Amino acid sequence: MAPAGPQAQVVQQFRALIWEYLDNGLLDSALFTAERLHAYDSKNPDTVHLYALCMYRNNQYRQAEALTKGWQRHVGCAYVFAQCCLKLGGGRETLAISSLEACKRSWISITGWSQHTDTERKVLPGASAVYSLLGKLHQSINDQKKAMECYVSAVKINPFLWEAFTGLCDTGVQLRVNNIYKQSSEMIEAIKNHGPSEEPVSRLRNTENQPDPFTAHTSHSRERDLSNPTSSSFLNRLNESSGATSAAAHHLETPTAQPAGSHGFDLLGGANGNGVAEKPPPISRKTRAATVELGTRRLGSRTTREISQESKRPISSSQEAPPAPARRSTRLNTLKFGSKGTDRLGTRDRDREKEREAKKRAVSTRSRTVQMSGTGLFTKEQRGTSEDTSMIDVPSRGTTLPPAPKIDTKREEAQLYLLDLYKKFANSYFCMTRYQCSDALQFLMTLPSAQREAPWVLCQIARAQYEMANYSEAEKTFLKVRQIDPVRTKDMEVFSTVLWHMRKDVDLSFLAHELMELDKTSPEAWCALGNCFSLQRDHDQALRCFKRATTYNPKLAYAFTLQGHEHVSNEEYDKAMMSYRSAMAADPRHYNAMYGIGKVYEKMGQYDAAEKHFKNAAKINPMNPVLVCCVGMVLEKVRDYHGALKCYNAAVTMAPRSALSRFKKARTLMSLQQYQAALNELKVLKDIAPDEANVHFLLGRLYKALHDKPNAIKHLTIALNLDPKASHLIKEVLENLDDEDDDGYQEETSEYYKLMDGDA
Repeated sequence: MAPAGPQAQVVQQFRALIWEYLDNGLLDSALFTAERLHAYDSKNPDTVHLYALCMYRNNQYRQAEALTKGWQRHVGCAYVFAQCCLKLGGGRETLAISSLEACKRSWISITGWSQHTDTERKVLPGASAVYSLLGKLHQSINDQKKAMECYVSAVKINPFLWEAFTGLCDTGVQLRVNNIYKQSSEMIEAIKNHGPSEEPVSRLRNTENQPDPFTAHTSHSRERDLSNPTSSSFLNRLNESSGATSAAAHHLETPTAQPAGSHGFDLLGGANGNGVAEKPPPISRKTRAATVELGTRRLGSRTTREISQESKRPISSSQEAPPAPARRSTRLNTLKFGSKGTDRLGTRDRDREKEREAKKRAVSTRSRTVQMSGTGLFTKEQRGTSEDTSMIDVPSRGTTLPPAPKIDTKREEAQLYLLDLYKKFANSYFCMTRYQCSDALQFLMTLPSAQREAPWVLCQIARAQYEMANYSEAEKTFLKVRQIDPVRTKDMEVFSTVLWHMRKDVDLSFLAHELMELDKTSPEAWCALGNCFSLQRDHDQALRCFKRATTYNPKLAYAFTLQGHEHVSNEEYDKAMMSYRSAMAADPRHYNAMYGIGKVYEKMGQYDAAEKHFKNAAKINPMNPVLVCCVGMVLEKVRDYHGALKCYNAAVTMAPRSALSRFKKARTLMSLQQYQAALNELKVLKDIAPDEANVHFLLGRLYKALHDKPNAIKHLTIALNLDPKASHLIKEVLENLDDEDDDGYQEETSEYYKLMDGDA
């Protein structure tokens, strides 16, 4: 139990000091003070949570894990414990998931909206943060389905939780991003002018002892809604069932922002297992009598007291309950029109005087009721305005009531701006995860100029250009990032790969040197250094660098893939396969690793397995022409030329400037003896890659087949000058120009094809 009396003041002072130190980054002081607090009040779970939080922020993950292990029922302790398990790994993720699920009742209804400001905080995590952490834990153990469900729940509650959205995209689920970034009922409620805060931000609602504020309505509000079916609260509850959808039912469905009154309703305990809002139970006689008594007490007149006494008289089992007294508005109307009751009470002037006095009392009563509604005990519907005069009297002319909450227009404009901004970022990121690079660039170009110049956005642009094989533009964009943020290491492994493809060994060496100077523990720096050695064909040294990168970040799938490429260069296919599979374990949607496995199977002559993995890689990245070409290459090697030609046509359609796609298409057309079509492709290819020896060699072979001896000699001579290493093969073709037998076509050209295939 929490301490009381002077001891409570001591604890409060300790906590204030600790939060001050944490907010100002004074971790040593925070940890020292938290240890003093734990020694003073070690049996308080809030104390344990604060002490463990200080340890976690000080990177003492094992100590924080050991401290919180026995406090799984406390939300804060379970959250810190789960964070430590995620950092430490080693099979701890399952324990972390169990600890968060064990205290689910304590965090499931905490949305966190409008509870954090520059000066106030919510100490314990809300549902969106916990769901996001659960998604990471499930993803860490490769449970993609559960991870997706958790991320969906987190995004439905808080679409601004960026890591939950990116985690959801990384699972490969299909989304309608625009439906996520819409105003929900919680957002609208958060920007209303409620005056003073309804409850202290640092105070956590005890959901185990209090009814759910989204479903538990008092009999007072139920009777009012049923008596007035046109009221907004009554219609809202009828409409709640249409928008409630459980997260588990989504699977590959789209998480959408729910309409007002139902956004995330199923996550907050307001719906049954079928996703339909439960109907309120029927109103009992006791409830109705209590409601009438409450309403009549507010009148405060002699007639009110008499009615109240009559409602308390006992009722025998054989006697039915008396009918409910007429509403006060009905009695006032009776008095006004001069019925018999008016004659018994006196003159009309006397009645009007009593009526005015009753209205004044009702105004004071209603003022007290509105003040009570600000304590957080009433739901949104109960705090709203009602026209039901049996519950709240209509004030007389000249009196004013506290105004109903109104939308703060400035806060609403800010919220809509954020929604629109995040929607653009989300659309671009979603397109990038689907490798729709052109669409991603279009979304990024719609951002405000200040946002477009941010390092993260520029890196996304450079990544899109890299995936589109536009290496020169990607290099320019990455150089701009280096100017704006010269100490940035994130995403620099992609920049090093761009320089590797462009064969810029000096620039690559300079980049690796800079990154190593910045941070020798950065995995991106070791990847850049490994690419530098790889470009110099020092594969063993490159392997050491890539292995060091995976030591610093075991989840960096790209480093494992680079290891595999180096093993393939050394013809160590078993080791290459292990590296590629490690990359797939780190990221199941890493298409480069899937492509690497296909290349290994292809080199081992297992063409069926190679075709399967190339197709799987193409499913992940359907916009990459190289992957489509790889499928065609396998079909070509099993002499399925028509199937290969379909793949090459698709690749050329995707990337008309792709030299690889056109080269392979022309080669397949020659195998099908469609020489004129092959010649058209090679003429275009000669303009794209004029200094490529393979292109001129293939043109020489084609002109030989067309009996155009001068052009054949011309292009074979150019190929000989561009590639002296293959002079013996080129001279052999030159010597046999007059030979009609072309059976040695595949064998003679294999040396050139190997080079082009290796560039894939």
